[in-house]
Amino acid sequence: MVLIHSSQRNAPEMRKTFAPFAKKHSYMILSPLFPVETGDFQDTAGYKVLKSGEIRYDLVLLSMVEEVYMRYTELDVNRFLLFGFSGGGQFVHRFAYLYTERLKAVVCGAPGSKTFPDDTKPYPQGVKDLERVFGLRMQWKQLCTAPTLFIVGDAHTSILYTKARGKWIEVAEEGRYGGIVRLEAAWRTAGARCKLNVVPGVSHEMNRMMNYAEAFFEEHQ
Repeated sequence: MVLIHSSQRNAPEMRKTFAPFAKKHSYMILSPLFPVETGDFQDTAGYKVLKSGEIRYDLVLLSMVEEVYMRYTELDVNRFLLFGFSGGGQFVHRFAYLYTERLKAVVCGAPGSKTFPDDTKPYPQGVKDLERVFGLRMQWKQLCTAPTLFIVGDAHTSILYTKARGKWIEVAEEGRYGGIVRLEAAWRTAGARCKLNVVPGVSHEMNRMMNYAEAFFEEHQ
């Protein structure tokens, strides 16, 4: 199982959180810590959109998976569970557009910005030019093969993040809660095998969502 850290770079915390699940079901955890300031001292978030300058974080992750297999050849790494929250949630749903066939199941939690399955808008707002950006086409037919859970707290309605963070983030009606509701609906319309869990009374609190994520992985491992 692969865990993608948030902007707080909480890879060790995520590994510790999922350790009991991994032990119970005989999974190895890969929880990478992606680099920052790669050619741009302000670039701490390039991994969230999979590509920053010449660095392809999708390929970086896949190379890490292959490196694990080279050392532990008894592992099946052809398909894996993928979890990301906040900044990690941005990464995982974008990764799924390109590599659905590698994923057993995906949990995407409270992403601050989102790429919609809209082939009229350029990446990262939409998927119109994925082939130009990544040399890969969006896997429309395969999108339904990887069960995906979108998860967010119903108290996560602040739009301050969106105002602060950027030029291309979509209009954030009702904050991350409203954004992920729209994203899940768009995936479902596109044929994805997905569902949405809204956690009552919760804002940006990953640990209060873990039981939902683990239950989903239990169901689809």
